[in-house]
Amino acid sequence: MSSCYRVVEGTPISLAEMGVARARDFALLIESGATPHVRVIECYRTERDSEIVVVEVRPTIPQRPKIAIQRIEQIAIEFAAKDTFYPDIRALREGFPRERVLHLHGGIPADEAPSLCLFDEPWPDVRLRLTANELLYRLQNWLNDTATGTLHRPDQPLEPAFLAKPIPLILSSPVNRLLDPGFQLRLGLVNSPDGPVIMERRGDRFFDGAASPPLVVSVTSAPHEHSLINTPPRDLRELHKQLEPVGIDLLSEVQLKLFSHQGKKEGFLILLITLQRLRHAEAPPELELAAFLCTVEHGQTRGLEGIAREVGLGGSQLLPEKDGSAVKVLYLSVHEELTAQSASRYSGNELQDVSLLGIGAGALGSQVVLNAARGGLNRWTIIDDDVLLPHNLARHALSGHWIGQAKAEALTATVNSLFSTPTAVPENSNVFAGPNKLTDLSAQVDAIVDLSASVAVARQITCDLESTAPRCSAFISPSGNDLVFLGEAGDRSLRLDSIEAQYYRAVASNEQLTGHLQGGSLLGSCRNVTSRVSQDLVGIHAAQTVRSLRRWLNSKNATAIVLRSNEENSAIAQIQIELGAMVEVGVLGEWAILTDQEFLTRLSHQRQENLPNETGGVLLAHVDAQRKTLYVCHHIPAPPDSQKQPVVYIRGCEGLTEEYGRIRQSTLNGLAYIGEWHSHPNGSACQPSEEDLGAGLWLAEQTQPTSLPGLMLIVGENGQTCWMLCHKSMEENPIYHLFVMEAEAK
Repeated sequence: MSSCYRVVEGTPISLAEMGVARARDFALLIESGATPHVRVIECYRTERDSEIVVVEVRPTIPQRPKIAIQRIEQIAIEFAAKDTFYPDIRALREGFPRERVLHLHGGIPADEAPSLCLFDEPWPDVRLRLTANELLYRLQNWLNDTATGTLHRPDQPLEPAFLAKPIPLILSSPVNRLLDPGFQLRLGLVNSPDGPVIMERRGDRFFDGAASPPLVVSVTSAPHEHSLINTPPRDLRELHKQLEPVGIDLLSEVQLKLFSHQGKKEGFLILLITLQRLRHAEAPPELELAAFLCTVEHGQTRGLEGIAREVGLGGSQLLPEKDGSAVKVLYLSVHEELTAQSASRYSGNELQDVSLLGIGAGALGSQVVLNAARGGLNRWTIIDDDVLLPHNLARHALSGHWIGQAKAEALTATVNSLFSTPTAVPENSNVFAGPNKLTDLSAQVDAIVDLSASVAVARQITCDLESTAPRCSAFISPSGNDLVFLGEAGDRSLRLDSIEAQYYRAVASNEQLTGHLQGGSLLGSCRNVTSRVSQDLVGIHAAQTVRSLRRWLNSKNATAIVLRSNEENSAIAQIQIELGAMVEVGVLGEWAILTDQEFLTRLSHQRQENLPNETGGVLLAHVDAQRKTLYVCHHIPAPPDSQKQPVVYIRGCEGLTEEYGRIRQSTLNGLAYIGEWHSHPNGSACQPSEEDLGAGLWLAEQTQPTSLPGLMLIVGENGQTCWMLCHKSMEENPIYHLFVMEAEAK
């Protein structure tokens, strides 16, 4: 088979005369016999001092190649003298199937040899590891894989239909809205260091100039395989010719549109071309939107009227000699502004179409909201009544332009600036100002996210807010090293207040959480306090909060995790806290008693392990004095000097003071002494004996100085528990409450 090859411009040189290191190494490698399938034909030096190695390559070709690569191809590789760019690799055969070949460089005129694209990384990175052998390997693979149609990987995006450096066109409105008869596309111009950028105008953005509204012509191709790639057209006639093979009669479409707008003289023309491209013949179409800006650069008539004349519209007649060759076209790359869908896609996230009520727009809150929005979670109502002050900028997501402004409003504006349409709403108010506003807001959302770092806020939204939306809370430990994320069950069967109490139990008992709530320092006076925590830690925790939030929203399960950062090696350790189902014991006197199944199970296990003797210990609770609620969640087992007998238990005191002090310190006083517990043996009733009633009087005496009641808990067989409230005012008639758990409870 005879083939015609293009002539290479340059002065022939021998291998010994070569001065460009990469060119010499490549030629010597082939001459050494590295492969029998490639041989050097000639070497050249150009006027640019670059050097060209022309090789004959014998690719591995199947009997029926998908792309018409021949069994012998001549390739010219030009190496720059200063090694400032990729080697320019050209296919010299006339008739090389460039219209069917993927991975070619754009911007190469049709009368020049096509340039093969072997690399998808920047040249400075490729240059570090590119050897002569690597270049030879890539060249052979490019030809082999092109012949078999496997060069383009299935996971790669389709190649663009036009290979050229485009002018960005950034649209806020959906593309289909541009075609509405009453819609006017308002465009502005921004002069960037890399060239002009055309953007749809929005009031919150700065523009260097404005443009008159364009006329938009939209066309759609027939489905076609994506191997059709075009060099950028210079005029409307060339573009028309390029689109004819995919079923678009562009000139007729433009004439039709301009004919209906003959009275419109000002403005310019934008072409929106939707290409239905197929990855392979049986695949569904994948849409690509290409755009071109059309102008007339010469003649007395400009604007749309000038374009109309140059496409053959002369009054009521068509002028066949006007074929659009005088209408210049500029390639535009269309970029639609972010939506929740596109933000999720770019971030590699599944779209979570949920509305969130975010409480707190401080350091953590602002960064969580912005991180979540950028990943597609952008439907926020943001509550905060604070303003941004200079010291906030050390850790806040907002910039200094917002100093003195309300945090909620500024954060909302920043979120909305990211997207084509507003998605966030501000609420510049205090959570404690009144329940009505918060109730109205919570009724409109799918979940409530507490980022306030306030126990009072968390308790308010958990206990006092009427809403079916599940709540979660995230906060940073005093040292700044740890993040805590607590999330309710989707049906609120396990509430945030119960989870918080169980979190305190974990802090007191889990060795992995040693020192979790210790450390940290504050700046400022007692009524003007700010924590001393670095932005790098807040940034890490904000990112982890968003990840935890996403998992929680998807799972609908209750969760409690602590993420601990290691200052020495930057490692993050996740501690998952085991949670028990919430158990509402009931109301004893004025106090509501809540516990959890995990806590009761632990007591039952201790009872079982000590049978036939009784056992017991000290009860600890998280106390909400405002709401008269005791969250009984932890205990101190029987001290070593306790007396354990089949019918009696007398609690000792060895080491008790020290252990209670440790727990108080480790939980920052989150747990307090509330009473005593003991077990009854099998066959005994789970109710107070005479001795228990007497112990209740003693307990009332012990707790009186704390202004808290005393609580006595008896644990019996088959999951039975008896709770007795002991208070000084009740010493004449202590009351008790029998609470029987289900027999199958664990």
